[in-house]
Order: sequence, then structure tokens, then C-alpha cells
Amino acid sequence: MRAFLRTLLQNPQIAKTKAIEEFLTKNPITPTDEDVEDIIRRKHVDEKRVEEQKKFYEIARKRAAELDVYMEQYVAL
Repeated sequence: MRAFLRTLLQNPQIAKTKAIEEFLTKNPITPTDEDVEDIIRRKHVDEKRVEEQKKFYEIARKRAAELDVYMEQYVAL
């Protein structure tokens, strides 16, 4: 659900709607200590996932560039 909400909130037209505002602000809750620990843990996991995605994209970019070089050599034959 967090990922879905993030996707929604990236769209300014959706993020500024009254429905989203009410969904996010109506009936607020107070997190327990256990909830706060879970939030911190999830935040660390999200940060790690983002770093892993960055590494993956960099590896994929480099391999795609290498493939381009090989394809140019092949076409030149």
C-alpha cells in the first residue's frame, strides 16, 4: 500500500485532491512504540532497496553500453 500511495502522490493532480487530503488526514492515529520501531525498520529496508536498485541500474547501463559496442562491431563486419 505504501508503494501505491507513493505512486499516487507523485502525480500532482491526484496529490492535491480533497479525497487524498481527507484519506491522509482524517482520523489520525498515534503510533505505538512498536509501530515507530516498525516504521524505522521499514525505512531502513526501503533505503537499502533504493541503493540496490541504483547498483542494478548502473550494472544494466554498463552492460547495455557494452552490448552496443558489440553490436556496432558485428554490423561493421
